[in-house]
Amino acid sequence: MMLILRKLSQFSVPVEELVHIYCMYIRSVAEQSSVVWSSALRSGEEYDLERVQKVALRVIFKDCYL
Repeated sequence: MMLILRKLSQFSVPVEELVHIYCMYIRSVAEQSSVVWSSALRSGEEYDLERVQKVALRVIFKDCYL
């Protein structure tokens, strides 16, 4: 799924569109049914979700990501 963002960022798609695509396609899949399993997350799984978000933001914002 992250490949979608990488390819689109190569074609100078606006940042707003990339964020929208991330929320629609990647975040929705990563957080599917989070209401059910959020209380049962282990620290490693929380880290994995955060890592997905960090990678996506790094792809979207490139050198401007801090």
